[in-house]
Amino acid sequence: MKISSATSVGCIRPLNEDSYFVSEPDSGTVLAVVADGMGGHNAGEVASGEAVGIIQKDVLGKSGEPAKDVLVKAISDANREIYEMSIKKQKLSGMGTTITACLADEKSVTAVQVGDSRLYLIRKDEITQITKDHSLVEMLVESGSITKEEARIHPQRNVITRAVGTDRTVDADVYEFAPEEKDILLLCSDGLVNMVEDESILSIIQSAESLDAAAASLVSEAERAGGTDNITVILIQY
Repeated sequence: MKISSATSVGCIRPLNEDSYFVSEPDSGTVLAVVADGMGGHNAGEVASGEAVGIIQKDVLGKSGEPAKDVLVKAISDANREIYEMSIKKQKLSGMGTTITACLADEKSVTAVQVGDSRLYLIRKDEITQITKDHSLVEMLVESGSITKEEARIHPQRNVITRAVGTDRTVDADVYEFAPEEKDILLLCSDGLVNMVEDESILSIIQSAESLDAAAASLVSEAERAGGTDNITVILIQY
């Protein structure tokens, strides 16, 4: 497997509240995590950073245990720690973060997700969103109140309905599938998908000369389109 990643503060925000991690594929398994923090002052940065650090600590080196169980426990641990921090420190009150994390090896991909950071699968000439956003606009789309196109420009498109650290407990959605040769996994914060449509993401990745070039181009395109939020991408190629 090959990996690449890129992040940017974007064109408007003063601080990058995204955090991410991707391990080297030396062991045959890759851990990838994208977190998009929220909260006043620098609380979003604290929440996303804590979450990524806890997931790294909980997941790396846990060979032999089911990936689903390891990832779900890591999310629970991160939620508890961030929630307790937000109670103890007034300046961190109300902080939280999205999380999309996956463990990928040659035979399987297991992902967990809370919030609206996404996991995509690029297979052959198709891009498929694997995760489902925990967001207000997703609920409106499902109810038929708005279309997917309207959701992209909805004034409340950044309102999420589930986050890590905002309540005592949290439920993470779990996704499992088998990878194929030449598959590409994309983990990203909403700073990418709010600026760049799925088909454009697919075109950028397919036309890039390398995985590094693809990651850099995705970030650049989001910035060119306005860069209204922080932008983070991780690519894993089989």
